[in-house]
Amino acid sequence: MAALEPGQTLVDLGSGDGRLLRAAAARGVRCIGYEINPLLWLVSRLVTWRHRHLVTVHLGSYWSARLPPADVIYIFPIARMMSRLDAKLRAETTTPTTVVSLAFELPRTPIARVGPVTSYSY
Repeated sequence: MAALEPGQTLVDLGSGDGRLLRAAAARGVRCIGYEINPLLWLVSRLVTWRHRHLVTVHLGSYWSARLPPADVIYIFPIARMMSRLDAKLRAETTTPTTVVSLAFELPRTPIARVGPVTSYSY
């Protein structure tokens, strides 16, 4: 849904075990992940090691970080966080950015929807 090209940047807010980062980096996409769980952060670092020149995984909450410029931001938060996340995205996206959300919708008009995945333009 994001149609990322090699050289573009993906930010994964809550990158979990790193499988999305690994898949995107294998296609030449620069990836930045944020993970608060130390065990999942470590797993993510291990599974993306082969692509370490393209992948950075931060241990910590994305709420306390300033979001870097990105072509696509991927989110899979919980419903009660969507309004707060929308405000953060509006405040911190400095270039045209596509936000892709799995399962939960942001309080704004989507640009596309495929099953449980919705994309938005910021």
